[in-house]
Amino acid sequence: MKLGHGAGTLNAWISSARPSFSEQDLVSALVDMTRSTTAADLSARDRDFWDKNSGIAADHAAVAIASAANAAARLVLDASALTAAEVAERMRMSASTIRHYKSARKLYSYLVNGKLAFPQWQFNDTGDKSIPSLEDVLGALPDDLHPQAVAGFFLTPQPDLVLNGMHVSAKSWLEAGGSKKVVVDLAEGLAAGY
Repeated sequence: MKLGHGAGTLNAWISSARPSFSEQDLVSALVDMTRSTTAADLSARDRDFWDKNSGIAADHAAVAIASAANAAARLVLDASALTAAEVAERMRMSASTIRHYKSARKLYSYLVNGKLAFPQWQFNDTGDKSIPSLEDVLGALPDDLHPQAVAGFFLTPQPDLVLNGMHVSAKSWLEAGGSKKVVVDLAEGLAAGY
């Protein structure tokens, strides 16, 4: 979401953008994000490596901006996620079947305030089916991968996935009928740490 034209305050932005989360939700996410803000100072060598490879300058302002963006991204992910009952209704199944699908890693979910949250990225546009080969790819990803990392894996264009001359995301690749093996191999590479 972009800051609306002329919306110089959070309240003005919320009023103009009408996001799916409240100001209180955002404050809660920011509080969670700032609970452990202490970090070790980097050596000159490590700072140089960070600056060249991270995409984020190691100064406090850049880290603060990246942290706020991270909190906002998590809030948007959480706010747009579906409950087991909502997924069951869309897929015309029982909520217990949906919870079984989660346990069998046929669908992806994580906990938000003690309740299962099913991110919408894993479903087709109408929300009544999961994306093709989701179960195979989820089976190759580490179980403990952070929800934002899982979303990033499925939604970020990958250099190894090319359709019509353009890099595409794993979701787009699978929905277009691309080989699941390529995406599973990428997931296994992520699980192996490279």
